[in-house]
Amino acid sequence: MANWYGSARSNYFAVKDEAAFRAWAAKRGLEVWEEMEEKPADGKDPRKLFGVAPDDAVNDSGGWPTVDFGADEDNDEVDLVAELAELIQDDQIVVFEQIGSEKLRYLNGHATAFNSAGERIDLDLDDIYDKAKRRFNVTAITLAQY
Repeated sequence: MANWYGSARSNYFAVKDEAAFRAWAAKRGLEVWEEMEEKPADGKDPRKLFGVAPDDAVNDSGGWPTVDFGADEDNDEVDLVAELAELIQDDQIVVFEQIGSEKLRYLNGHATAFNSAGERIDLDLDDIYDKAKRRFNVTAITLAQY
């Protein structure tokens, strides 16, 4: 049996409190990047923006963490979207992207976009099958897997 290996990252976004954001990212084993916003269209001063990705030193699969392997034995599920939504500025949209594979047996990709209210939209690479069935008026398509 093969292992799943992935890559994940976010876009850049502004946060309400940099210290709280960095503490959250460290707790979740996320690498943090930063850059300055280009001159905003509204004429305001540029803000510091942040991006995140799973830290390879903490998470060897390359995907977004989904479980908190903390001190307790419960291994609680993690909702990164809900947690980060509370930390971003109200005018920001965060996009999490993740791709991965289990050798060539399964290729998968997923993206989630969300705002500070926790409203989200999801897109999965496998959505292509339903879209193709509707567009080409067919009932079945073989899957790109073995």
